[in-house]
Amino acid sequence: MSRKTEFEQIYCDIAPTAGREELHRIQKGTPPLSWSQGAFSLGGSLDKPPDSSAIGLKLKGQLKTAKTVSPAGWIELENSPPGIPPVSDIFVAGSRPLPSPDITCICRHPMNPTLLLAAVKDSRLLFLDSALNANLSITSQTMLPGPIVSMAASGNRIIALSGDNQPAILILTFDRTGYKVIDISRVDLTVCLVALAEDDAEHVWGLNPAGVIYKIQICTAGVGQVARAVLTEQCRLRKKTLVSAGIRQIALSIYRAIRNHNYKLWGLFSGRGAFRSLAYDGRFLWVVRTGGQSDSSHLLSLYDMSGKLLQAFTIWPEAAVSGLGFSHQGLMLLDRAGLRYHHAHIIDSMRPVTGISVAGSSHPGYLPAGTNATAGIHDLCLLYVGGEGSQRVHRYDSDKLRPLVGYVGASGQMEDPFMDGFLLMAQYSPLLNGRAFATDLEGPPSRHEDWIALFDEYFHSSANLTALDTCAAEMARCMPRDAARYRLKVVLALPVPDPRCTDWDQKGTSLADPGRRVEVLTWAMQELLGRWDRAENRRLELVGFYYMTEQGSYDDPVLHAFPRLCRQHGLKSFAIPGITSTWMTEFCRAGFDGVALQPSHAFRKPMGRPPKYWLKCAARIAREYRMGMEIELPYNVLEPTGRAIVMDYLDMARIQGWTGGFKAYFQSYNLIYQLARSDDPACRSLYEDLYKFSRLSRNREERPTVLFQGVLPVEWEGRFSGESGESRFRLNIEGHQGDFQINQLSVIKK
Repeated sequence: MSRKTEFEQIYCDIAPTAGREELHRIQKGTPPLSWSQGAFSLGGSLDKPPDSSAIGLKLKGQLKTAKTVSPAGWIELENSPPGIPPVSDIFVAGSRPLPSPDITCICRHPMNPTLLLAAVKDSRLLFLDSALNANLSITSQTMLPGPIVSMAASGNRIIALSGDNQPAILILTFDRTGYKVIDISRVDLTVCLVALAEDDAEHVWGLNPAGVIYKIQICTAGVGQVARAVLTEQCRLRKKTLVSAGIRQIALSIYRAIRNHNYKLWGLFSGRGAFRSLAYDGRFLWVVRTGGQSDSSHLLSLYDMSGKLLQAFTIWPEAAVSGLGFSHQGLMLLDRAGLRYHHAHIIDSMRPVTGISVAGSSHPGYLPAGTNATAGIHDLCLLYVGGEGSQRVHRYDSDKLRPLVGYVGASGQMEDPFMDGFLLMAQYSPLLNGRAFATDLEGPPSRHEDWIALFDEYFHSSANLTALDTCAAEMARCMPRDAARYRLKVVLALPVPDPRCTDWDQKGTSLADPGRRVEVLTWAMQELLGRWDRAENRRLELVGFYYMTEQGSYDDPVLHAFPRLCRQHGLKSFAIPGITSTWMTEFCRAGFDGVALQPSHAFRKPMGRPPKYWLKCAARIAREYRMGMEIELPYNVLEPTGRAIVMDYLDMARIQGWTGGFKAYFQSYNLIYQLARSDDPACRSLYEDLYKFSRLSRNREERPTVLFQGVLPVEWEGRFSGESGESRFRLNIEGHQGDFQINQLSVIKK
């Protein structure tokens, strides 16, 4: 590394083992820096904005596995110009019920990324399984000397704030397994604190009710030795939101408050209220305070280290935050009123510009294509049948399906398999009465007669499934070596039983009761299975059912019953929630098998945010919750602007590592067909690009998630986007399980 300092303001969102202060050694060329397990981000700025000589970053190091066999992980480079707001949006996701109604605080486990720690009023410390489907189940517990109200990791320890009358902190030391507390030291404090936040291996942050932030140095000489805590005032937080937050954030706060219906805006913006919770993300402080004299309203605020208010956010209706924590690019939100835990993803305006696995595979976080979870499907094409509103009924004949089933060359004949999965679904009744099949669509709820009409359309004598079987047989004849085993995988959408429906079957049957809605789904599955057996589609295989809604619903018994009902028939459950859905990750928690996330990039144009913003947001969430991704063709795909949007999806898939992941394709009714049959060379070229893209997850040379043992050398390079003035950067290092050691970080120059 050059002796010249090339970086400034280096930070990490999770403290390294040696402490966050030692990050600055990288500026002096003193290796190495080590992070133990889990994902982290390393960011900063260049001394000067990139010019013609500064074109990227180079990283050298090694990865040491924590288990016998571990995944290799992924490195992603983002960059941007300086001066943009630190946060663009916050997505509340990963919601789970609390295992106890008396939990006072939650923090990450300092040694095990698969666990969370929770303190309970009765002086218990709970070890919680953080896996989605585990729903924070208690794996073990231990007793503490008294109640605690806040916790923060510090190296391999937990620093806890005592809940008794005497201000004090408890230092909890774990054994090597991380499951047993082997020592507890108490240190009395001279000031009253309400919350702690993680800093590094030697320090934590403290917050008092008046908004004073203290840096607390924890001094210990070993197990059984007397410990000390040295408090140094860092800053005093300023409350005047109307002066400091900015017009855009004030407008967003007002909008959220109107959605919530239960917030007193003047109380939130007046500067009144007490500070309650604290988190630290490596650069900034996240704080929750009450609005006015009422504890029913809260404000989430972002401050710099001088105490200046940068941004303010009202709390969302799905998350009444009463406690904060931080974990890689996300806030840990404790909702004691709703008895829930939420993970909120923090999204900024930095742009992903390149990404690569340290061992040459795709990002290991996404739901892999072609696995048992997806019933072997790599690419799932959406086929909308039924009513186009109340205007006409849409059907697929063989001509429309042929360019989807197989790649159609210049000769007009299928040459190679294209999509290997097809989802038949509908939004509105084929009876053209405007009744909707999903609760998140406009229109009155569908009834029994509408469901029967939809099922009739699925099994139309000359269209839809019948035509798909014909095309599959044609494709099989084009591949004689694999013809015997060639099958297209089919997923059939089930309408969502609407609780608003008071007379579902013209016999006065109401669907208000969840048990009755489950009975309706059970009947629908049996009805479709019976029709499938009678149809005898020889080249089609029914592999699953789709729950026809994009909106998750927290603890909806019908949604949670759907995967179980599918499994009873030996089938998979599928869902495609949207990035704007309130409970987008609820399908994962409910146990759905094949989930793909809609980015909405083709249809949403966020103001003041960088290109491909929604793709970045969706991919970030999808890889954390093991979802696939959806590629969405805009309605104007035959125009240059529409084609450019599709290329954004293909480009970001390579940058963010989801080329090998499970993918769904929204193409309205016939958009891919129109590209294939277009006389415009640019449209035809896009059709070929989509076909080539679909092969990336099925290419025999494409390696699956790489597993390794021992020590894996890491040598990685990432290039900037090339736009002037971009001096900020961030490396997201994810997907590994072990110790990540950085020996060199330098600027690539021409």
